[in-house]
This record gives sequence, C-alpha cells and structure tokens, in this order.
Amino acid sequence: MLKKSVHAKAKDLKPFEFGDIIVYSLTLLLVAVLFLFLVVFPKSNHVSGFKVTVSGNEVFTYYTASDKYVIKELNGYVVEVDNTDGNYLLTVSSNDGHYNKILLDTANESAKVVESNCSLSKDCTFSPAITDSGAIICAPHSLKIVPILSDGSTEPITG
Repeated sequence: MLKKSVHAKAKDLKPFEFGDIIVYSLTLLLVAVLFLFLVVFPKSNHVSGFKVTVSGNEVFTYYTASDKYVIKELNGYVVEVDNTDGNYLLTVSSNDGHYNKILLDTANESAKVVESNCSLSKDCTFSPAITDSGAIICAPHSLKIVPILSDGSTEPITG
C-alpha cells in the first residue's frame, strides 16, 4: 500500500472546512457588534463647559449649563471676556505681549481660537472648533483649551 504524499493530500483538501466558516462568521459578528457600539450609538458624555490653561495652570473655565464662567488669576496673565450676541470672546494675554482670542460659541457649545500672535503660521487659529472631544493647543504660548465633559472630567491630552 502506497501512502499519499503530503502534496497530494493538500490537493484533496477543501478550501474551507466547517470549523473555518464558524470562526470567520464569529469574527465578522464581533466586528459588526463593535462597530455598532463605537460608531452608531451616541456618546453618553456631553460637553458641560471648556477649560483654558496656560503652562498647565487653569485661567478660565466656562460652564454651558449655567452660562457662567470663572476667571482664575495667574501672575503675568490677563483674561478679558466680552459677551456679544450670546457668545463669549475671551482674550488671554501675557505681560510680554502674547495673546490668544478664543470664541466660545454658546449655541453650538464649541470653542475656537480666532486670533493669535503666536508665530508666523498661527497654527492654533486653523484648528477646527472643539465640541465634546479634542483640544486646541498653542505651543508657543503654552495655551490649551479642552472640553469639560458632563461627568466633570476632561479627556486626557498629552503635549
């Protein structure tokens, strides 16, 4: 009796066995379930405000629910707030002439840097408005704007 070679045995095998189809089906089901939870269902945490820090020190906090803000003094920095049409234009300036103007859009619950003298390219002014995620960072001025989530936390931001 002659034994079949390994090559001949491989030629006789089916491309998919029943067990393979089960594994592929379960994998596809897992991907579909993860897609539903991560993309389709809305986030449970919504923005409840925005926090502005300079060199890691909080200088301004805005709370959307109460439409109130708190200015914290930081040596060498001045924070000014103008209320126009229900929106707030926040100016954070330092004693050495650096400044950032931040628009807090209360209707859309968003924040955006609209003017700055940080560098020639003014990268932070081209950052998209942030709502319930993300951050705006002006590295030359060590300024950071982050949303405050409804549970009181902020998303972890490195940099």
